[in-house]
Amino acid sequence: MLPMAFSERRTAEDSSSTTEKACEIFIEVEGQQEKIPLETYVTGVVAAEMPVAFKKEALKAQAIAARTYALESTNYGKIAIAPTVARQVFYNKEQRKENWTSNFPGNEKKIVEAINETKGQVLLYNNELITAMFHSTSNGKTESAYGYSGNDLPYLQSVASISDQSSPKFSAIKEWTLAEWNALWPVKWQTSDFNRVQFF
Repeated sequence: MLPMAFSERRTAEDSSSTTEKACEIFIEVEGQQEKIPLETYVTGVVAAEMPVAFKKEALKAQAIAARTYALESTNYGKIAIAPTVARQVFYNKEQRKENWTSNFPGNEKKIVEAINETKGQVLLYNNELITAMFHSTSNGKTESAYGYSGNDLPYLQSVASISDQSSPKFSAIKEWTLAEWNALWPVKWQTSDFNRVQFF
């Protein structure tokens, strides 16, 4: 499974540094008025799916996965994609400015550099785009494609992911008052009920 450029080629006659584009692809994002050039779309996905504070190599890996997922799931831009966690979250430029406020120029530059340095790179298996699923944090082991969807994919098998324990999202603590807790359940708890809860 190797990254592979798909959108650009150099011609033998090309003595300058210009690149001939085979075909520019546009992505239709649900809720956006106009279709978005692929690399602009990938910029918005990486900005939404990964903290900009991550190292550039991580951002580049995310860009390749996002580009692959977008092309495979939209059939090269023929089908619209939802900007959701079930698909790929996407932030347009206005949303990025709002999220990053005064840090926008530097953050945007870092993301765009990661996109440009991987431009046109996708992941293939047997010369076909893979289903490039990704996640933030596992519980120490990833799920196989078969375990997730019932479809077996040879390149999406369960593997150990112990390093996920260093993720800030690996564990979390949430506190509720008894009233807040009871608002979540149809059965009302008493303080003494918590003594019967067993933790493993």
